Amino acid sequence: MLMIPGLSLLPVSLAKAQIESAYSIFCEEYTVYVFDGPEVIDESDDLFDAANDIYDMIIELGLKDIYLFGVSAGGMISQVLALEHPELFKKMVLCSTTDGDVNNEKFKYWYEYAQKKDLIALIDSFMKNVYSQEVYETNLDSAIMVYKNLTDEDFKYFLVKLKACREFDLKDRVSEIKVPTLIIGSRKDQIYSADMMEDMAKRIGCESYFYDGYSHAVYDEAEDFKKRVYDFYK
Repeated sequence: MLMIPGLSLLPVSLAKAQIESAYSIFCEEYTVYVFDGPEVIDESDDLFDAANDIYDMIIELGLKDIYLFGVSAGGMISQVLALEHPELFKKMVLCSTTDGDVNNEKFKYWYEYAQKKDLIALIDSFMKNVYSQEVYETNLDSAIMVYKNLTDEDFKYFLVKLKACREFDLKDRVSEIKVPTLIIGSRKDQIYSADMMEDMAKRIGCESYFYDGYSHAVYDEAEDFKKRVYDFYK
């Protein structure tokens, strides 16, 4: 199982223990890999470059018969991988993602806040739009503490990744994906609407499931989410 996470201000590898605990349902039957972003990133890099980097790692590790799991920006990268290297993948789950039309007002504000290095405004907006109201109110202060020591390089890295997301567009080719796919999202997603995800599912011709509650981070909040992914793989 290969997990490709979404946009973040710090490397997800820093939360290795939490990820392992949250996805423990997979660990007995799958060898689980989580591919973080590269330590060094060029300002011209896009999500197709990210997919090529991950493909190189897959080949280096000798992986095959992969169950792919891509979240948000990781779901965009996953689409590219499934399209260009279908022979490597058994099944794919795409969560809270899209195949294009990314340049929305939320990303515009995040870009402006990151350019100004306005940490409080960036974290507040990020938490408010990614998580449900309850999680936002409960965890905002702790999230600000986690990210309080962001460096200039961290902000620069985030801006490059954010720009790559805003420019992503695979709508004209996503129908070519042949890997069996499940799209999961929330009808209250404030980043990518359920309508966008439903249209993507129609273009791919795949299954989809949408929660009525939660928000973009349904993958963290819905108690049965991991079991739903597991059942699709099985």
